[in-house]
Amino acid sequence: PPPPPDLIPVCPAFDSSICIYAKPGPSQCHNDSQCTDSKKCCCINCGLVCVPPDRVRAGRCPDIKAKCRPEPTYDCTSDSDCPGTKKCCKICGRTCWNPEPEPAGVCPRNDGSKSGSLQCHSVNCSRDSDCKMGEKCCASGERQSCVKPFTAPPPPTDLIPVCPAFDSSICIYARPGPSQCHNDSQCTDSKKCCCINCGLVCVPPDRVRAGRCPDIKVKCSEPTYDCTSDSDCPGTKKCCKICGRTCWNPEPEPAGVCPRNDGGKSGSLQCHSVNCSRDSDCKMGEKCCASGEGQSCVKPFTGNNPQT
Repeated sequence: PPPPPDLIPVCPAFDSSICIYAKPGPSQCHNDSQCTDSKKCCCINCGLVCVPPDRVRAGRCPDIKAKCRPEPTYDCTSDSDCPGTKKCCKICGRTCWNPEPEPAGVCPRNDGSKSGSLQCHSVNCSRDSDCKMGEKCCASGERQSCVKPFTAPPPPTDLIPVCPAFDSSICIYARPGPSQCHNDSQCTDSKKCCCINCGLVCVPPDRVRAGRCPDIKVKCSEPTYDCTSDSDCPGTKKCCKICGRTCWNPEPEPAGVCPRNDGGKSGSLQCHSVNCSRDSDCKMGEKCCASGEGQSCVKPFTGNNPQT
């Protein structure tokens, strides 16, 4: 059966201290994306190899020093053997215990390093519970080590929720996937009703700033990656694919508003007619607007607001 959904895949424990002096073993991968069958790219015998991960629950086992009597008990071998949110802990044998919480916050942004892959001699942890209290196991350059987590500020309020990009052209001929919704009002938790695999599904939206990235053609000596989304950029800047991923001042969107939408016959979008998800998908001077049962790039209306 599939593993419980609350289990987190992590690399098997490995003592990397031997790799400082040992000749590295052969490497099959550089990161998890190069592995199949839900495997992870992990250090095994000082080489990076795709292996089935250990699966652990969040939290860490309590640090309890106890005398065990009459004999240690072994009720579990891994977290998946324990009910609810309990973890399999080395306390008087192997028993299920309620975990202590992990520290709040997230790992600092990883600079990716020059090689783009871990070096086994620099892997000092594989999971948060390998670290002392208040630290997390984070990738940093070519290292993976215990660091103080970063407490992220609240997300910017100027970000606009939009559907994830999706190539709807395949939906003209494909059989539609199952639909969970017809419009955003049927979604909860700030999700949007979007076309995914040619079916309408409630999904967490992408969040973007107004404007579009400038169309700049430049030669890059070496790409830099300062951001992954608009929320990583200060002020009104956007995260643009220019010499990697960098923050730029956007070009303004066209003035005006979308024409009034008649809603179409069915009252919901049809995935084969969704040709854009945000204004920046359109050529300069057009906006991405709902139109009938579709969503497409049109010239904006610059008179009185037709939506009211």
